[in-house]
Amino acid sequence: MGSPFLGQLRRIGLSPSFAASPALHDQPYRTGANQVVFMVTRSAKSWDRPKAVLFDLDGTLYNQRILRKAMLRELARAPFTKGPFAAVRIAKTLRSFRLMREDLRGMTEPGVVLAELQFSRPAQELGVDARQVESTVVEWMFEKPLRHMKSAAWPGMRAALVALRDAGLRLGVYSDYPPDAKLGALGVDDLFEVTLGATDAEVNAFKPSPKGFLEGARALDADPKDVVYVGDRHDVDGMGAAAAGMRCVILETGMSHVGAVDSGSQGADNGTCRSILEFSEVPRAVGAV
Repeated sequence: MGSPFLGQLRRIGLSPSFAASPALHDQPYRTGANQVVFMVTRSAKSWDRPKAVLFDLDGTLYNQRILRKAMLRELARAPFTKGPFAAVRIAKTLRSFRLMREDLRGMTEPGVVLAELQFSRPAQELGVDARQVESTVVEWMFEKPLRHMKSAAWPGMRAALVALRDAGLRLGVYSDYPPDAKLGALGVDDLFEVTLGATDAEVNAFKPSPKGFLEGARALDADPKDVVYVGDRHDVDGMGAAAAGMRCVILETGMSHVGAVDSGSQGADNGTCRSILEFSEVPRAVGAV
């Protein structure tokens, strides 16, 4: 549960974000319009150099604010190409899909195939065929965003990844969504040895289940303790990495997530998690340099 103080800030239009300690920054912190930057105390203890780095994708490798604005523009054009009520129908379907996916976090029932359930559950709620939900999701979440991915990439993202690779670290991606097409659109698919999605048969579990994290470590031929996971959500990326025995770095973007529990002040240091404000800080934060 988030702190009451953070809730008050949000109600008056301020967006809290979290900054890592001066050990990870050389420059003073600055606040943008309607943003308050909090200092999160970090221990000065250095990390052992990892053998591999496993990345989240959405919100971690690119700026979701930029992509969401682009997709809102796409949605605004839907009535002209798909009928007068298309935008409402599409938005309702996508919201139901995202909320149901959040509800499926922690699903451990044997025999459940998440690749199917993620569509059948929202279809049941909406009273439509699961194939209709899947078609809408594929078009509006997996295909249309690709044309906007490169413009949404974080500044210095590829350079930071190249620095990690050139330092001898193995790189992988583990995302709740299928990663390959997005990595190609971002122009970084050549840098990753391993790519995994939560609905892949060998995982079949959404974060924060440790299954995908452990499968990523196995595929990278590294012990989990020698892997650092880089994500943007304490409640799923940080908790999942911890459950798998990995260290983590959280990119504090200040973005909200549909259906997510307010993680508020969960960024407090426990010796295995660090927070950063810019993607360019990743090589230093993971202990590669």
